[in-house]
Amino acid sequence: MAELTGRLRDRLVTLTPPVVAFHRPLVRPEAVYLPADPPDPIRALRAVVQGVVAEALGEDRVEHLPRDAAEYRPHVSIAYSNARQDVEPVAEALNSVEAEPISVVLDHVDLLRFHRDHRMYEWTEAVPLRIGEDGQGSCPPSPSGRSSRF
Repeated sequence: MAELTGRLRDRLVTLTPPVVAFHRPLVRPEAVYLPADPPDPIRALRAVVQGVVAEALGEDRVEHLPRDAAEYRPHVSIAYSNARQDVEPVAEALNSVEAEPISVVLDHVDLLRFHRDHRMYEWTEAVPLRIGEDGQGSCPPSPSGRSSRF
């Protein structure tokens, strides 16, 4: 984990933190989420991180990205559904809300060590790594409430 953390830190400091906006939620039968706009800066960041992980751990230990980058849809999840239900009431309720878009500067990524021993992902370690700047020191914990920096 230490070698991977060092390699990621070295690479991430050379990048410009992505800036994206979130506005209208999308309602699907299985989830409600806010898509990132534009998605490409996060797709590019994901590809960089995946490349560094592959270099550090080996190609055979990395899940490969889809050939079509558009298949990855960066988003913030709001809710999940574990049963079949009508999405119209949820969509109607959300459409009645007037809200301005919020712009977000993604200034760090969290490197997670996790497992799926209990039929769900559980992480045992989280290492925040800055994007841009000097990259030294630790990142603050994720903010609570409405914020423009994550």
